[in-house]
Amino acid sequence: MRLPRRCTIAAPSPFPVIYGRSAGFTLVEILSSVVVLILIVGVISQVASMTIRATRMSNQALDAASQARLVFGRIGADVAGAVKRTDAPWDLQNPGKEGLYLRFLSAVPSEDGTAGASANRGFSLVAYQIAAHADNHGRACLVRAGKSVARNMSGYLGLDGAGLPVRFTSTGFPSGLLPASGDYDILSPGVIRMVVGYQLYPDNLQATLQDGTVVPNARGQVVYSPPVRSVTPFGGGTASVYPDLTRISAVVIGLVVMDADNLKLMNAGQVTALAGAFADPTGNTLPVAVWNAVANNPSALPAAVPWPARQAVRVFQCAFPLTPLNFKP
Repeated sequence: MRLPRRCTIAAPSPFPVIYGRSAGFTLVEILSSVVVLILIVGVISQVASMTIRATRMSNQALDAASQARLVFGRIGADVAGAVKRTDAPWDLQNPGKEGLYLRFLSAVPSEDGTAGASANRGFSLVAYQIAAHADNHGRACLVRAGKSVARNMSGYLGLDGAGLPVRFTSTGFPSGLLPASGDYDILSPGVIRMVVGYQLYPDNLQATLQDGTVVPNARGQVVYSPPVRSVTPFGGGTASVYPDLTRISAVVIGLVVMDADNLKLMNAGQVTALAGAFADPTGNTLPVAVWNAVANNPSALPAAVPWPARQAVRVFQCAFPLTPLNFKP
């Protein structure tokens, strides 16, 4: 009798049996993975850096544009309320890098405190100039003065004793109304350069400018010296010259603006040097058309100015209609 064969069953091993090479990554695979990871991180870092830089530049551009809009809005409100009389005092000029640009009477409120609400005639003397200001760390910027005209002030408007329109001079205009340095407040710390152009009313007549230039035919050209008129005193005498607003159809304002971040990189001397690189336009040209070429060439700007600031300078312009036919004698 044959006995059955004894069979033995081996218990399963708790560890899987792996045939071939042992588990894990080779050094080549690890190095390849590290290289790929470094490349990915580098690309991400570069994209993030470019995004941050683009965001910063966008914010800087927005800051400069906001300052320009603020200035144009303020000038627009003042010009819209201007006293439209040919005997009203006006001062229009382009002194260069720094100095007085505009000064005239406007029906806008003032908070200078020299005249209360009951004593205010209802309009003020406003003035714009580029000047150094202590609140801007001594850097030159656009400042504005607004001074109310008191009811008891005489000689603010009309004719003087010789029958001539009152002028904006220390002797011909009430000295108490002329703004002092302390009457000017910063309108825009980043506006480092300004220019005032005058679009001639297209009446096809000859126009004589304040600088002596004669325009044979006024056809809407933009000039940078205001047209003037000559007035002779009653009974004869030496004629006086005044800006002739009846020959100006619009005032064109050009601005050179720095954003707050790049303005901090410059001291007072560097701001003045940068503003000096933007010369007054000449002939029948607009400020932006002339200044864009300067702003877009940072390497040609003063070397003393930090490179980021030279790259960030921006120019703007805006025109404000005067409606000359509304100016009455």
